Amino acid sequence: MLKLNKPLPEAITCLLYVELDNSVLLDITRTVTTDFEVIDTVQILCKLRDVNSLIDVFPSDLLPHSIARTFRTLIINVNAQTERGSHWLAVHF
Repeated sequence: MLKLNKPLPEAITCLLYVELDNSVLLDITRTVTTDFEVIDTVQILCKLRDVNSLIDVFPSDLLPHSIARTFRTLIINVNAQTERGSHWLAVHF
């Protein structure tokens, strides 16, 4: 969370690029253990339900052709709709 000592006089735009380090462990019996949860579109929409500018979550092969010229937020899965999501991009404009 970003916390400032006093309110800013006007709104600012912040662009963030984040990569999280996760562990994938493979033991001697070839059992895979991870320290991250699998997230899907429904979970993303639930977590972002209070973001008024959010349009939707889209797979990379179903992006909208046009968007109204107001502040909007998209979540884009870099995979196609037929694939399991692996990386998600947030775009706000």
